[in-house]
Amino acid sequence: MADLEDTNIFPAKMMTVQFRALKDYISRRNIETDLRQSMQTCSFRQSSRYNRNEVEKWLTNGWNTEKILIASEHFFNDPENTYAIQWVFPQAYYSCFCITLAFFKTAGYTENKHSSVIKKIGCLIKEGKYPNFISFYADGGIYQLSLIGVNRSPVESTVQYNPDDESSMQNQISQFLNATRKRDLKRKKKDMRIKTKQGNRKKSFNRQDWEKVSEKLGTTNILSLLYRKRIKFNYDDIETVFSRDLDAHAIYQSLLFLVSQINLIHESYIFNILEETEYNNIIVSQANCPEFINERFEKIKNDFVS
Repeated sequence: MADLEDTNIFPAKMMTVQFRALKDYISRRNIETDLRQSMQTCSFRQSSRYNRNEVEKWLTNGWNTEKILIASEHFFNDPENTYAIQWVFPQAYYSCFCITLAFFKTAGYTENKHSSVIKKIGCLIKEGKYPNFISFYADGGIYQLSLIGVNRSPVESTVQYNPDDESSMQNQISQFLNATRKRDLKRKKKDMRIKTKQGNRKKSFNRQDWEKVSEKLGTTNILSLLYRKRIKFNYDDIETVFSRDLDAHAIYQSLLFLVSQINLIHESYIFNILEETEYNNIIVSQANCPEFINERFEKIKNDFVS
């Protein structure tokens, strides 16, 4: 019987179903077809300032972090170790962040801070430069918030989830995007210096003001969701990880899947820009190269490159 005094029951259940929904939804997409099409249509070019050592540095950081993430599986075989999820979220986010930076350095994008990288990813998604299976996001201000790529439908309970129903998956992802965007907009608002007619700093924002905040923030996308949890478990309240209603093993499996797919996208783009020989040289230079890197390289070479 659930402890009615446990205030972490609801957030624990929400976190569990939202990450399950992300994994279930993406895994049901046609990942190979979507990514192959993106690689064929997107015109990413090698930066004139391309520096192999710098790209290799970020790839190595991302791969090493993913290796640690994969090696953490033994923690979740014991239900008493739910606390371990606290450090899995930062690992998941940083692995994706580092591989994204490797892609940016290859393609010539100059963004390198968390907020600017997430914003740039959102811009590229809006421009249609990412595979369909990951191109869902939230946009707009508090009063004009919109969801693209997924739909929200009415349900009896916000934690209601049916893993066999795609509309249920989309509903959970929509709620995750919606809540994350509202949180990020409110945080971004604190950095804005919008003034009243009298020259004082505004405290209460209207629709137009929130749209200005939205423009500064950019879209809320898959990387935003991972960053939100990285922040929560690094700095904010962490009692949720001790709730009996948190399925840490299921969340861990979802994170493993999400990291592998996000890194697959960016490594595919890097491969496409540098071509096989240069990218292979980077992999060969890795000491004790993890098997998943070689497997991903072979998959990119054989399944995605035309």
